[in-house]
Amino acid sequence: MSFYIVPTPIGNLKDISNRSIEILESSQIILCEKKERALKLLNSYNIKPNLLIAYHDDKCDKIAPKIIKELKNDKNVSLISDAGTPLISDPGHKIIKFLIENKIEPISVPGPSSVISALTLSSLDISNFLFLGFLPKNKIKIEEVLEEKLTLKIPVVIFLNSKELNTTVKILNNKFSNTF
Repeated sequence: MSFYIVPTPIGNLKDISNRSIEILESSQIILCEKKERALKLLNSYNIKPNLLIAYHDDKCDKIAPKIIKELKNDKNVSLISDAGTPLISDPGHKIIKFLIENKIEPISVPGPSSVISALTLSSLDISNFLFLGFLPKNKIKIEEVLEEKLTLKIPVVIFLNSKELNTTVKILNNKFSNTF
């Protein structure tokens, strides 16, 4: 009985480790963000879990006790995200906390991370960097966060969706252009 945090490919379905495939094959239950995205990966490797559950942290109170019961019944459970390593700006922290509180130690499998991939291609000195994930939605709050963090003089990684890109670039150009 084990609970695994399993990273998934970011773009190319072949960017997955043999160990990740083996763990997913041995998992009777797989928690995922979106079933259709998970099935694309699982079907490409002919992995057929007994149960595939769409998981988001707001469902933790309902799902976590069932997962604990299954783990105690000697089942293997895996948590995957749509792309990359689960919990990095993705759901999962609540169930991990719940597991630890119930004396179940999750196992994290190393694998793809969009943050590391982007940094290695940046040509910046990445011996130190700061990962902020998604910024707040409010423009003033975004400015407050950036004002505090950009003073560190190290690369800062933020996640943006396409709708937030223009706003964030404008804020950076208008208020922080002397920082770069």
